[in-house]
Amino acid sequence: LVDYSLTQPRDKPSYSLTLDNGSTSSLGMGGSIEVKQPLEGERLGLSGGFGFRNMQRTEGGVGLVRTMGSTLAWRPAPGTEVLLFGGDFLYRSDEARPTLFLAATASGPPRMERGRDLSQSWTGRSSDTWLWGGIVKTPLATGLRMESGLFYTRRDYHRVFADLYTGVGADGSAGGHKVVADAGSSDSSISGEARLVREWQGPGWTQQLIASLRGRHRVRHFGGTASFQFGPASLLTGDPQPEPAYAIGDKSRDRVDQLT
Repeated sequence: LVDYSLTQPRDKPSYSLTLDNGSTSSLGMGGSIEVKQPLEGERLGLSGGFGFRNMQRTEGGVGLVRTMGSTLAWRPAPGTEVLLFGGDFLYRSDEARPTLFLAATASGPPRMERGRDLSQSWTGRSSDTWLWGGIVKTPLATGLRMESGLFYTRRDYHRVFADLYTGVGADGSAGGHKVVADAGSSDSSISGEARLVREWQGPGWTQQLIASLRGRHRVRHFGGTASFQFGPASLLTGDPQPEPAYAIGDKSRDRVDQLT
């Protein structure tokens, strides 16, 4: 954990701006701004950035991605480093793409126009993934150093949907159309590590003795979904439906504690 690599500010400023109309994994306008700004030479600095992607899905529709983060680096003495960082990954739009379950008698999936958006307009995703933490590394004596890190991650699913067509035939007919809605689910984790490293060096060799303590506390809230049955449908003509009124049920809670 404490070997986690971060973009860090150093003694020289750096600024970058990128814009493009697609990446190796998705199409659509995107870009990023990154800044590395020393505040007191190598001793103190701040780095940060913002990125975006307006994804054009191959099956139709769009997905909006936004990322932002920052790192504060403090090096008060040689060999000592304190890093504080935080960031957020936002996902918006990206309406639930239909999942097709073929009928047992179907000869294959229906032939359809590529890029046709069959999603429901009200099934947009809204989620955030947060990361906060700190890392401290410092020498304690000759050949002995301490390394530690504490991290908090949280994923909030504000609105998430699944769009399901069952009994789909080669002619595009579907025996059933169902949408499952979820909201308010979350998955959070606090983890950390502390270790002592004793190092010996000689001509052409290095030896290390490491004592470490690692822990993790994870809490997950899930379940309570609502589902809507819309009956038979046709994929060739689409099956747009108005958003029904619904209420999310009580959440189940799952907890995991680990210590090594």
